[in-house]
Amino acid sequence: MTHDGPARTTQTPSPGRIGAEALAHILAEHGRWLQTGGRRGRRAKLSGADLAGARLAKANLQSAVLDGARLAGADLAGANLYGASLAGADLTGARLAGASLRKASLAEARLSEADLTETALQGADVTRTSFARARLRGTFFAGGNLSTADLAGADLEGARLSYVRLDGAALEGARLTGADLSHANLRKARLAGAALRRTFLIDTCFERADLSGADLSGSHLERADFHLARLAGALLTETKCYQALFRGADLTGADLSTAAGLSREQLNQAYGDPTTRLPPEFLLFSLAPLPEKKEEKEEKEKPTPRRRGGPGAG
Repeated sequence: MTHDGPARTTQTPSPGRIGAEALAHILAEHGRWLQTGGRRGRRAKLSGADLAGARLAKANLQSAVLDGARLAGADLAGANLYGASLAGADLTGARLAGASLRKASLAEARLSEADLTETALQGADVTRTSFARARLRGTFFAGGNLSTADLAGADLEGARLSYVRLDGAALEGARLTGADLSHANLRKARLAGAALRRTFLIDTCFERADLSGADLSGSHLERADFHLARLAGALLTETKCYQALFRGADLTGADLSTAAGLSREQLNQAYGDPTTRLPPEFLLFSLAPLPEKKEEKEEKEKPTPRRRGGPGAG
C-alpha cells in the first residue's frame, strides 16, 4: 500500500557519497514509516544522492524518493520500488532483475545496459526513459506506455508487451525473439535490423514503422497492420500472414518465400521489385514498383543548366 498522509521525511542529502551505515539507518527508518503507515519512522528521501554501486538487493524502497540519484552499477535485484520516484535517476548498468517497479516514476531516467530481467513495470512512467542495450528478458509491461522510449539494442526476448504503446520508439537492433507484442502500437517505431523471430504480433500496428532488414521469421502476423511500413530486406519466412494489411508497404528485397496466409488482394496493395521473394503460388505475380519520392521526382524533372557561351568564351 502507498502512504499519502502527513509523514516525516529525511532531509535531502547534500550531493556526495552516502556511506553504508548511514544508508542502513535510512532504510530502517523507511521500513518503520511503511509499517506504521507514516506514523513512525521517516520516508527515505534521497534525491540527488550518490548511491553508485550500492548494495540494495531486496531492499524495500516502496514510495521512496530517489529523483536524480546516482545508482549506476547498484544492486537492486529483487528490490521493492513500487511507487518510488526515480525521475532523472542514473541507473546505468544497475542490476534490477526481479525487482518491482510498478507505478514507479522513471521519467527521463537512464537505464542503459541495466539488467531488468523479469522486472515488473506495470503502470510505471517511462517518459523519455533510456533502456538502450538494457536486458529486459521476460519483463512484464503489458498495457504500458513506452512511446518514444529508447530501446535500441535492448534484449527483450520473451517480454510480455501486449497492448503496450511503443509508437515512435527506438528499437534498432533490439532482440524481441519470442516476445508477445499482440495488439501493441508500434506506429512510426524504428525497428531496422531488429530480431522479431517467433514473436506474437497479432493485431499489432506497424503503420509507417521502419522494419528494414528486420528478422520476423516464424512470427504470428495475423491481422497486423503494415500500412506504409518499410520492410525492405526484411525476413518474413515461415510467418503467418492471414488477414495482415500491407497497404503501401515497401517489400523491396523482402523474403516471404515460405509465408503462409498471403493473398493477391494483400499483395496488390504493396510495393516491391524483382528481388522480393514470394511463395511459389505467386510465381507469375509481380508487385508494383515503389513510387518515386516527391523530392527525387522533382530532382529528375529539373532542367539541365545551360552553359553560357562556347569554347573559349569569356
